[in-house]
Amino acid sequence: MLSIYAAFHFVTLEEYYSGFLYMPLGNPVSDGSIFFIGVCIFSGIVGNNFWATPWVDGRWLNISGVTTLTYG
Repeated sequence: MLSIYAAFHFVTLEEYYSGFLYMPLGNPVSDGSIFFIGVCIFSGIVGNNFWATPWVDGRWLNISGVTTLTYG
């Protein structure tokens, strides 16, 4: 999610210094916002516990304290 905010910040900063807002067909500001809104709606429907659901055994990583990997 941080990349969505960073993209918006840098596009706005570019407009400030250049005086022109160039946004191509697939731009991170509007497309990222749509993705972010979709994730928020999905979380509202299924609940926040979805992101804490274990989906794979993480012991193969050999990192101490990591036993399962979750979606979030």
